[in-house]
Amino acid sequence: MNMIVRILKNAREKVAHGWIQHRGQSPDGRRVCAVMAINMSVSEYLMSHPTERYQNVDLLNLVGDQLMVAVNERFSVETLPNGWPSIPFWNDVPGRTQDEVVETFDHAIKTAEAEERDD
Repeated sequence: MNMIVRILKNAREKVAHGWIQHRGQSPDGRRVCAVMAINMSVSEYLMSHPTERYQNVDLLNLVGDQLMVAVNERFSVETLPNGWPSIPFWNDVPGRTQDEVVETFDHAIKTAEAEERDD
């Protein structure tokens, strides 16, 4: 399993455990937004793989891009001709649900796994 898949799966579990909007995490740390889940998962991955050649920002961008592809595939918005501008914007839109966020991580994971098989 490649690192992008591992990070996405870890982030997905964090969101599935507890999700929040309009802030990175709840005061008790039990609920996180999609971006905080990715940030935490990237940091955990790099701490457990100290010899990886990637920098934190590189992995954040790679994982974030993978999730944004899934976001734009699952949630088209006619009023946003270039797609969703960011993960926080999508995460925080009124009416967004935890299930939608988890399912979007699932979609991103499936896509990343398929790309891995194609390589």
